[in-house]
Amino acid sequence: MNPILSVLDLEKTYRQSLAARGEEKLHRALSGVTFEVDRGESLGIFGESGAGKTTLARCILGLAEPSSGKVLFKGEKIESRNKMKLRDIRKSIQVIWQDPLIYLNPYMRAGEIVEEPLINYQNGNRAGRRGQVNGLFEMVGLSRSFKGRYPHEMSGGQCQRLAIARAIAPGPELLICDEAVSSLDSPMQIQILQLLKSIHSENGLTVIFISHDLALIRYFCNRIVVLHEGKVARVGSMDELIAHPPNPRIEELVLYAQHFMKNGRLAHQ
Repeated sequence: MNPILSVLDLEKTYRQSLAARGEEKLHRALSGVTFEVDRGESLGIFGESGAGKTTLARCILGLAEPSSGKVLFKGEKIESRNKMKLRDIRKSIQVIWQDPLIYLNPYMRAGEIVEEPLINYQNGNRAGRRGQVNGLFEMVGLSRSFKGRYPHEMSGGQCQRLAIARAIAPGPELLICDEAVSSLDSPMQIQILQLLKSIHSENGLTVIFISHDLALIRYFCNRIVVLHEGKVARVGSMDELIAHPPNPRIEELVLYAQHFMKNGRLAHQ
């Protein structure tokens, strides 16, 4: 199968300033990361805090330039320095971050936030865009009455629904969810996961679901990439991970997640 996304021997190193010593230290956030994502699949990226998950997402989105290696989208290299090429790719790759209030424009009303990418990518005339916005609000379970509200006038779950509507507005082929439900309470997590699963299946989207919570990944994803200290520790199914954890620390996390898989918030979903 021809992958929609290929990450090949990706490395990302940052320079950290040690102010007290007047020195710089190199921090390798990613090292030799390699995996592929097939068109239409839902792939989980799992790892603890500091494992390199968000750095990986930023490299895929072209927000960070790899120190070495490359990211290919439909066979084409993603380069953060090529702004024109990156603009075209970003129409096809959209992202939902953890806290929507941080990246949703606080000075724009909800309807304007969803319409903005339609304007940016010249999707139809004003009347057509209004119809699209209405359809997107309906798709994510928001009443049209919310179109006039500002993000701070909406709950966390409503804001995340708004963020999803904005992300799918330009018609992406790949959607990256970086801890997209981590800031929500358990009932709302389930609602948003169900919404994402519905959008994934009905629109043929490819989804990369990044989380530190294995129970969420198992609920949503077909396959998993396990990151540990910036390296790929395992690529495969959740069953393979449970049967053969790659190291003692990951085994602890698997056992912890299994408790929630059997008895917790996702046990009967």
